[in-house]
Amino acid sequence: MNPYGELARQHGASRLPEVYDGIRDPGWFFTVLGELLAADIDQLRVLRPGARAARLRPARELSR
Repeated sequence: MNPYGELARQHGASRLPEVYDGIRDPGWFFTVLGELLAADIDQLRVLRPGARAARLRPARELSR
């Protein structure tokens, strides 16, 4: 599980425990979610510099 998936897992477990408890396979779910987020972030890197900075800011906050 990459850092994005781990962050989403932690957030889900602490902030939405009733939803988190309903996920049949959290390991798989958050691994796939993390991979999708990483792919989206990689796509944002090809945007022009001004647009990229504004759109990557929220993604960078996730990885802290």
